[in-house]
Amino acid sequence: MTDKGKQVDTSETPDPQTALGAVMPVIADLLERGTRAFALSDWENAIDYFGELSSITEQTFGDESQRYADSLVMYGRALLQHAIEQNALLAQKTLAEAATGTLNKNEESEDEQAQPSKANIQFEGEPDFRQVDEQDEVEEDATEEDEDDDFAAAWNVLDVARVIQEKATDTKSQLKYAETLMLLGDVSMESENFAQAVTDFTSALRVKQACLADGDRELAEIYYKVALAH
Repeated sequence: MTDKGKQVDTSETPDPQTALGAVMPVIADLLERGTRAFALSDWENAIDYFGELSSITEQTFGDESQRYADSLVMYGRALLQHAIEQNALLAQKTLAEAATGTLNKNEESEDEQAQPSKANIQFEGEPDFRQVDEQDEVEEDATEEDEDDDFAAAWNVLDVARVIQEKATDTKSQLKYAETLMLLGDVSMESENFAQAVTDFTSALRVKQACLADGDRELAEIYYKVALAH
């Protein structure tokens, strides 16, 4: 029984349907923008859009919803592609520096043959090339750490999605779960964690074997990945 004259104030209670109707256009816009950026290999913008999409989806549908898991997979895939790109750029830079170093050594060797030795002559203010080399090594280590962080971020995001998807039992959700396991395997392959890659690819294979026909091409792809990881 309520007190006489006391009324319940419902003005501050949001209508769930109204709130959902307001947020869905935002979700659709972020999804469209992220998908477009991903298709154009614009990984950084894809990461921003899918990251924001994941945050809004979690707030709207909950941290155990399949919608949230789907957004995390898109986010994690963009993080993985960005990490792969950075890894390739680092490899190209290393090869270029190695080629330049070889060229410089050849030029120095030719100069030594053409000029008399001056090994005993010392100059004031001569640069300490050891410090330059040490600085280069520090920069390379920092770049490698950033690369590792990118792969770790992709792994963490995808692993959260895996935990959510694992709980669903319908075929469609299980196939999404298998795809997430394969992405986790890809992250491990790029990180040269081959034992973990075998585990993830094998788990994905078991899930897809339970959902697909024996001759399905998707199974052949996973068999290839498992063999590659061994």
